Amino acid sequence: MKVGINLFASEEFEPDDLFCRFLYKSLSHARQLQETTEFFIFFNKEVGYEKWAGWSVITETSKQEGFFSSFSIRGSVLDSLIRKFKIEVVITPLETAHFITCVPCIPLIVHTENWYRGILKEDFFRKRDVKRIFHESPLWLTASEYTRRSCLDVWKIPLNKIVALSAGVEPTLAQSAPPLITPPYLVSVVDDATIHHFPETLEVLQYFCKEIPHTIVLLGKKHAKEPTNWGDNVFRIEECPDRTLSGLFQHATAFVYPALHDGSALRPIEAMQAGACVVTPLTPVMEERCGELPFYYHAENPSSLNAVLHRIINLPSKERKERIRLGKLRVVEYTWEQTTWKLITALKRI
Repeated sequence: MKVGINLFASEEFEPDDLFCRFLYKSLSHARQLQETTEFFIFFNKEVGYEKWAGWSVITETSKQEGFFSSFSIRGSVLDSLIRKFKIEVVITPLETAHFITCVPCIPLIVHTENWYRGILKEDFFRKRDVKRIFHESPLWLTASEYTRRSCLDVWKIPLNKIVALSAGVEPTLAQSAPPLITPPYLVSVVDDATIHHFPETLEVLQYFCKEIPHTIVLLGKKHAKEPTNWGDNVFRIEECPDRTLSGLFQHATAFVYPALHDGSALRPIEAMQAGACVVTPLTPVMEERCGELPFYYHAENPSSLNAVLHRIINLPSKERKERIRLGKLRVVEYTWEQTTWKLITALKRI
Protein backbone atom coordinates (compact mmCIF):
# COMPACT_ATOMS: atom_id res chain seq x y z
CA MET A 1 0.00 0.00 0.00
CA LYS A 2 1.33 3.44 -0.97
CA VAL A 3 0.47 6.12 1.59
CA GLY A 4 1.19 9.80 1.01
CA ILE A 5 2.00 12.23 3.83
CA ASN A 6 1.01 15.78 2.94
CA LEU A 7 3.45 18.30 4.44
CA PHE A 8 2.99 20.92 1.73
CA ALA A 9 3.18 24.55 2.83
CA SER A 10 1.37 27.51 1.29
CA GLU A 11 0.97 31.23 1.82
CA GLU A 12 -1.93 30.51 4.17
CA PHE A 13 -0.95 27.34 5.99
CA GLU A 14 2.13 25.32 6.90
CA PRO A 15 2.18 22.09 8.94
CA ASP A 16 3.62 23.14 12.27
CA ASP A 17 6.30 21.60 14.47
CA LEU A 18 3.77 19.68 16.57
CA PHE A 19 2.10 18.03 13.57
CA CYS A 20 5.42 17.17 11.92
CA ARG A 21 6.92 15.77 15.13
CA PHE A 22 3.90 13.55 15.75
CA LEU A 23 4.09 12.12 12.23
CA TYR A 24 7.86 11.78 12.25
CA LYS A 25 7.81 9.75 15.46
CA SER A 26 5.00 7.53 14.15
CA LEU A 27 6.72 6.85 10.83
CA SER A 28 10.11 6.26 12.45
CA HIS A 29 8.67 3.24 14.21
CA ALA A 30 6.60 2.21 11.18
CA ARG A 31 9.84 1.58 9.31
CA GLN A 32 10.87 -0.90 11.99
CA LEU A 33 7.53 -2.65 12.49
CA GLN A 34 6.16 -3.36 9.01
CA GLU A 35 7.26 -4.05 5.45
CA THR A 36 4.26 -3.75 3.13
CA THR A 37 3.21 -0.11 3.64
CA GLU A 38 5.23 2.48 1.73
CA PHE A 39 5.16 6.09 2.91
CA PHE A 40 5.81 9.02 0.56
CA ILE A 41 6.45 12.45 2.10
CA PHE A 42 5.26 15.48 0.09
CA PHE A 43 7.30 18.66 0.67
CA ASN A 44 7.87 22.06 -0.87
CA LYS A 45 11.40 22.36 -2.20
CA GLU A 46 12.59 25.08 0.17
CA VAL A 47 11.23 23.34 3.26
CA GLY A 48 13.99 21.48 5.12
CA TYR A 49 13.41 17.73 5.09
CA GLU A 50 16.86 16.36 5.90
CA LYS A 51 15.63 14.42 8.93
CA TRP A 52 13.21 12.51 6.69
CA ALA A 53 16.11 10.81 4.89
CA GLY A 54 15.28 7.17 4.29
CA TRP A 55 11.70 7.81 3.21
CA SER A 56 10.58 8.58 -0.32
CA VAL A 57 10.50 12.39 -0.25
CA ILE A 58 8.59 14.04 -3.09
CA THR A 59 9.17 17.74 -3.63
CA GLU A 60 7.50 20.29 -5.84
CA THR A 61 7.92 23.98 -6.58
CA SER A 62 8.08 26.48 -3.74
CA LYS A 63 5.08 27.88 -1.93
CA GLN A 64 2.59 29.12 -4.46
CA GLU A 65 0.61 32.23 -3.75
CA GLY A 66 -3.04 31.28 -3.58
CA PHE A 67 -2.28 27.55 -3.77
CA PHE A 68 -4.60 26.88 -0.82
CA SER A 69 -6.66 30.06 -1.01
CA SER A 70 -8.71 29.24 -4.07
CA PHE A 71 -12.28 28.13 -3.57
CA SER A 72 -11.85 25.63 -6.38
CA ILE A 73 -10.96 22.14 -5.21
CA ARG A 74 -10.09 20.73 -8.60
CA GLY A 75 -6.73 20.12 -10.21
CA SER A 76 -4.33 21.04 -7.39
CA VAL A 77 -0.58 20.52 -7.71
CA LEU A 78 -0.84 17.89 -5.00
CA ASP A 79 -3.33 15.84 -7.02
CA SER A 80 -0.97 15.70 -10.00
CA LEU A 81 1.86 14.39 -7.79
CA ILE A 82 -0.43 11.81 -6.22
CA ARG A 83 -1.34 10.46 -9.66
CA LYS A 84 2.26 10.52 -10.83
CA PHE A 85 3.51 8.35 -7.96
CA LYS A 86 0.37 6.18 -7.81
CA ILE A 87 -0.41 7.02 -4.19
CA GLU A 88 -3.47 5.17 -2.87
CA VAL A 89 -4.37 7.32 0.14
CA VAL A 90 -3.01 10.51 1.74
CA ILE A 91 -2.66 11.45 5.42
CA THR A 92 -3.03 15.20 5.65
CA PRO A 93 -3.72 18.11 7.99
CA LEU A 94 -7.41 18.91 8.05
CA GLU A 95 -6.56 22.40 6.79
CA THR A 96 -5.53 21.01 3.38
CA ALA A 97 -7.61 17.83 3.17
CA HIS A 98 -10.06 19.36 0.72
CA PHE A 99 -7.34 19.75 -1.92
CA ILE A 100 -6.92 15.99 -2.26
CA THR A 101 -9.61 14.85 -4.69
CA CYS A 102 -8.14 12.04 -6.77
CA VAL A 103 -7.64 9.53 -3.91
CA PRO A 104 -9.15 9.15 -0.43
CA CYS A 105 -7.71 11.55 2.14
CA ILE A 106 -7.23 10.84 5.84
CA PRO A 107 -7.31 13.97 8.01
CA LEU A 108 -4.98 13.81 11.02
CA ILE A 109 -5.92 16.07 13.94
CA VAL A 110 -3.00 16.81 16.26
CA HIS A 111 -4.27 20.16 17.52
CA THR A 112 -7.50 22.12 17.11
CA GLU A 113 -6.16 25.69 17.34
CA ASN A 114 -7.25 26.49 13.77
CA TRP A 115 -10.81 25.37 14.55
CA TYR A 116 -11.16 28.56 16.56
CA ARG A 117 -9.20 30.99 14.41
CA GLY A 118 -7.74 31.20 10.89
CA ILE A 119 -8.24 28.95 7.93
CA LEU A 120 -10.78 26.48 9.35
CA LYS A 121 -13.19 29.30 10.08
CA GLU A 122 -13.38 30.35 6.41
CA ASP A 123 -16.61 30.02 4.47
CA PHE A 124 -15.30 27.52 1.96
CA PHE A 125 -15.49 24.78 4.62
CA ARG A 126 -19.26 25.14 4.39
CA LYS A 127 -19.32 24.37 0.67
CA ARG A 128 -21.21 21.26 -0.30
CA ASP A 129 -18.31 19.71 -2.27
CA VAL A 130 -15.92 20.16 0.65
CA LYS A 131 -18.37 18.58 3.07
CA ARG A 132 -18.79 15.66 0.68
CA ILE A 133 -15.03 15.06 0.54
CA PHE A 134 -14.75 15.16 4.33
CA HIS A 135 -17.56 12.68 4.81
CA GLU A 136 -16.26 10.39 2.07
CA SER A 137 -12.87 10.13 3.77
CA PRO A 138 -12.62 6.46 4.81
CA LEU A 139 -10.75 7.28 8.01
CA TRP A 140 -9.97 10.15 10.36
CA LEU A 141 -7.04 10.09 12.78
CA THR A 142 -6.77 12.04 16.03
CA ALA A 143 -4.10 12.28 18.72
CA SER A 144 -6.44 11.74 21.69
CA GLU A 145 -9.85 10.41 22.63
CA TYR A 146 -11.10 13.89 23.45
CA THR A 147 -10.18 15.14 19.97
CA ARG A 148 -11.87 12.08 18.50
CA ARG A 149 -15.13 13.04 20.18
CA SER A 150 -14.63 16.66 19.12
CA CYS A 151 -14.57 15.59 15.46
CA LEU A 152 -18.04 14.16 15.96
CA ASP A 153 -19.26 17.33 17.69
CA VAL A 154 -17.74 19.85 15.27
CA TRP A 155 -17.55 18.05 11.90
CA LYS A 156 -20.28 15.42 12.46
CA ILE A 157 -17.91 12.58 11.60
CA PRO A 158 -19.17 9.18 12.91
CA LEU A 159 -17.01 7.80 15.70
CA ASN A 160 -16.61 4.48 13.87
CA LYS A 161 -14.60 6.33 11.19
CA ILE A 162 -12.23 7.97 13.70
CA VAL A 163 -9.20 6.28 15.25
CA ALA A 164 -7.35 7.89 18.17
CA LEU A 165 -3.56 7.51 17.96
CA SER A 166 -2.18 8.51 21.34
CA ALA A 167 1.33 9.98 21.26
CA GLY A 168 4.16 7.94 22.69
CA VAL A 169 7.46 8.84 24.33
CA GLU A 170 11.03 7.87 23.49
CA PRO A 171 13.04 5.95 26.13
CA THR A 172 15.98 8.24 25.26
CA LEU A 173 14.23 11.10 27.04
CA ALA A 174 14.51 9.31 30.38
CA GLN A 175 18.29 8.98 30.13
CA SER A 176 20.50 11.43 32.01
CA ALA A 177 22.04 14.10 29.81
CA PRO A 178 23.95 17.36 30.38
CA PRO A 179 22.15 20.70 29.88
CA LEU A 180 22.70 22.58 26.63
CA ILE A 181 22.74 25.91 28.50
CA THR A 182 23.52 26.88 32.06
CA PRO A 183 20.58 26.72 34.52
CA PRO A 184 18.38 28.23 35.75
CA TYR A 185 16.06 28.43 32.76
CA LEU A 186 12.47 27.84 31.65
CA VAL A 187 11.58 25.85 28.52
CA SER A 188 8.64 26.33 26.17
CA VAL A 189 7.69 25.43 22.59
CA VAL A 190 6.66 27.46 19.54
CA ASP A 191 3.98 25.83 17.35
CA ASP A 192 0.42 26.47 16.16
CA ALA A 193 -1.00 25.38 19.52
CA THR A 194 1.03 27.96 21.47
CA ILE A 195 1.93 30.87 19.17
CA HIS A 196 -1.33 32.80 19.68
CA HIS A 197 -0.97 32.59 23.47
CA PHE A 198 2.67 33.65 23.65
CA PRO A 199 2.31 37.45 23.94
CA GLU A 200 0.63 37.34 27.35
CA THR A 201 2.58 34.22 28.40
CA LEU A 202 5.95 35.76 27.53
CA GLU A 203 5.03 38.91 29.44
CA VAL A 204 4.46 36.83 32.57
CA LEU A 205 7.66 34.83 32.03
CA GLN A 206 9.72 38.00 31.59
CA TYR A 207 8.25 39.44 34.78
CA PHE A 208 9.12 36.22 36.63
CA CYS A 209 12.66 36.31 35.22
CA LYS A 210 13.14 39.85 36.54
CA GLU A 211 12.18 38.64 39.99
CA ILE A 212 14.23 35.45 39.82
CA PRO A 213 16.82 35.58 36.99
CA HIS A 214 16.21 32.83 34.41
CA THR A 215 16.86 32.28 30.72
CA ILE A 216 13.88 31.40 28.56
CA VAL A 217 14.44 28.58 26.05
CA LEU A 218 12.02 28.31 23.11
CA LEU A 219 11.98 25.09 21.06
CA GLY A 220 10.47 24.29 17.65
CA LYS A 221 11.01 25.17 14.02
CA LYS A 222 10.65 28.81 13.04
CA HIS A 223 7.00 29.85 12.94
CA ALA A 224 5.67 32.31 10.38
CA LYS A 225 3.96 34.34 13.12
CA GLU A 226 6.80 34.56 15.62
CA PRO A 227 8.62 37.88 16.15
CA THR A 228 12.05 38.50 14.68
CA ASN A 229 13.44 39.18 18.16
CA TRP A 230 12.08 37.46 21.28
CA GLY A 231 14.23 39.42 23.74
CA ASP A 232 17.70 39.46 25.23
CA ASN A 233 17.19 36.58 27.66
CA VAL A 234 15.46 34.25 25.16
CA PHE A 235 17.45 31.34 23.70
CA ARG A 236 15.83 30.06 20.46
CA ILE A 237 16.41 26.43 19.35
CA GLU A 238 14.81 25.24 16.09
CA GLU A 239 16.19 21.69 15.90
CA CYS A 240 16.80 19.60 19.00
CA PRO A 241 17.65 15.86 18.96
CA ASP A 242 16.04 13.76 21.68
CA ARG A 243 19.31 13.38 23.59
CA THR A 244 19.72 17.17 23.77
CA LEU A 245 16.02 17.62 24.51
CA SER A 246 16.37 15.24 27.43
CA GLY A 247 19.10 17.38 28.98
CA LEU A 248 17.12 20.58 28.45
CA PHE A 249 14.05 19.18 30.19
CA GLN A 250 15.92 17.48 33.03
CA HIS A 251 17.73 20.63 34.15
CA ALA A 252 14.90 23.12 33.55
CA THR A 253 13.09 24.84 36.39
CA ALA A 254 9.89 24.08 34.49
CA PHE A 255 8.45 23.35 31.06
CA VAL A 256 5.79 25.99 30.31
CA TYR A 257 3.27 24.97 27.67
CA PRO A 258 0.59 27.66 27.08
CA ALA A 259 -1.57 25.60 24.69
CA LEU A 260 -5.35 25.62 24.97
CA HIS A 261 -6.17 23.50 21.91
CA ASP A 262 -3.36 20.94 21.67
CA GLY A 263 -5.01 17.63 20.89
CA SER A 264 -2.06 15.37 21.66
CA ALA A 265 -0.23 16.51 24.84
CA LEU A 266 2.89 15.25 23.05
CA ARG A 267 5.24 17.90 24.39
CA PRO A 268 4.06 17.71 28.03
CA ILE A 269 4.38 13.91 28.18
CA GLU A 270 7.87 14.16 26.66
CA ALA A 271 8.80 16.66 29.37
CA MET A 272 7.35 14.38 32.06
CA GLN A 273 9.32 11.43 30.68
CA ALA A 274 12.53 13.46 30.93
CA GLY A 275 11.76 14.59 34.47
CA ALA A 276 10.56 18.18 34.08
CA CYS A 277 7.86 19.97 36.04
CA VAL A 278 5.14 20.74 33.49
CA VAL A 279 3.17 24.00 33.70
CA THR A 280 0.12 24.22 31.41
CA PRO A 281 -3.55 25.29 31.36
CA LEU A 282 -6.01 22.60 32.43
CA THR A 283 -7.68 21.27 29.27
CA PRO A 284 -9.55 17.99 28.60
CA VAL A 285 -6.61 16.59 26.59
CA MET A 286 -4.04 17.43 29.28
CA GLU A 287 -6.24 15.83 31.90
CA GLU A 288 -6.73 12.74 29.71
CA ARG A 289 -3.04 12.24 29.00
CA CYS A 290 -1.25 13.74 32.01
CA GLY A 291 -3.74 13.40 34.84
CA GLU A 292 -3.16 15.58 37.92
CA LEU A 293 0.63 15.64 37.63
CA PRO A 294 1.25 18.91 35.74
CA PHE A 295 1.08 22.23 37.58
CA TYR A 296 -2.07 23.71 36.07
CA TYR A 297 -2.83 27.42 35.81
CA HIS A 298 -5.82 29.45 34.61
CA ALA A 299 -5.20 30.62 31.05
CA GLU A 300 -7.64 33.52 31.41
CA ASN A 301 -5.69 34.77 34.45
CA PRO A 302 -2.00 35.26 33.48
CA SER A 303 -1.03 36.11 37.05
CA SER A 304 -1.84 32.52 38.01
CA LEU A 305 1.09 31.39 35.83
CA ASN A 306 3.46 33.55 37.84
CA ALA A 307 2.04 32.10 41.06
CA VAL A 308 2.57 28.53 39.80
CA LEU A 309 6.18 29.26 38.84
CA HIS A 310 6.85 30.64 42.31
CA ARG A 311 5.26 27.54 43.79
CA ILE A 312 7.64 25.33 41.79
CA ILE A 313 10.66 27.39 42.85
CA ASN A 314 9.68 26.95 46.50
CA LEU A 315 8.88 23.23 46.31
CA PRO A 316 10.78 21.14 48.85
CA SER A 317 13.30 18.91 47.09
CA LYS A 318 11.55 15.74 48.28
CA GLU A 319 8.17 16.87 46.94
CA ARG A 320 9.66 17.89 43.58
CA LYS A 321 11.40 14.53 43.16
CA GLU A 322 8.20 12.67 44.00
CA ARG A 323 6.22 14.71 41.48
CA ILE A 324 8.80 13.93 38.81
CA ARG A 325 8.82 10.23 39.71
CA LEU A 326 5.03 10.02 39.41
CA GLY A 327 5.16 11.85 36.09
CA LYS A 328 7.56 9.30 34.66
CA LEU A 329 5.37 6.46 35.89
CA ARG A 330 2.34 8.08 34.25
CA VAL A 331 3.87 8.22 30.76
CA VAL A 332 6.00 5.06 30.75
CA GLU A 333 3.05 3.13 29.27
CA TYR A 334 2.87 5.48 26.27
CA THR A 335 4.95 3.96 23.48
CA TRP A 336 5.31 4.92 19.82
CA GLU A 337 5.25 1.22 18.91
CA GLN A 338 1.64 1.03 20.10
CA THR A 339 0.77 4.21 18.21
CA THR A 340 2.36 2.94 15.01
CA TRP A 341 0.72 -0.49 15.14
CA LYS A 342 -2.64 1.18 15.57
CA LEU A 343 -1.94 3.44 12.57
CA ILE A 344 -0.86 0.59 10.30
CA THR A 345 -3.81 -1.58 11.37
CA ALA A 346 -6.24 1.23 10.61
CA LEU A 347 -4.68 1.85 7.19
CA LYS A 348 -4.89 -1.81 6.22
CA ARG A 349 -8.63 -1.84 6.97
CA ILE A 350 -9.38 0.78 4.33
